[in-house]
Amino acid sequence: MAGKIEVLRNNGCGVIEGRIMHCYWFALVQTEPTEHGINPKTLLKGGGRVSRLCVYSGIKRQETIAEYSRGWVNLKYNYIEVVEELVNYLERRYSLKIVK
Repeated sequence: MAGKIEVLRNNGCGVIEGRIMHCYWFALVQTEPTEHGINPKTLLKGGGRVSRLCVYSGIKRQETIAEYSRGWVNLKYNYIEVVEELVNYLERRYSLKIVK
């Protein structure tokens, strides 16, 4: 397990920001899985809700650790577990539907 995931800001329209370990992140999460979203099982393009993800070290975005925008732009190998945990968390957390 990579670490505790904290949500620092959620605008209610799918843009979410937070922290995991020493890294900060922001994501765009769709209401339904899309063809350009990150697949949570494979981390490849297609079938996920997360269509944009950026993970960086430090609050001033000193180093980009992972960047996904309809496809991987950058993904550092030693952070794959962190990214996998984050994508799975976002998929689970934001796929919940409230039944009245």
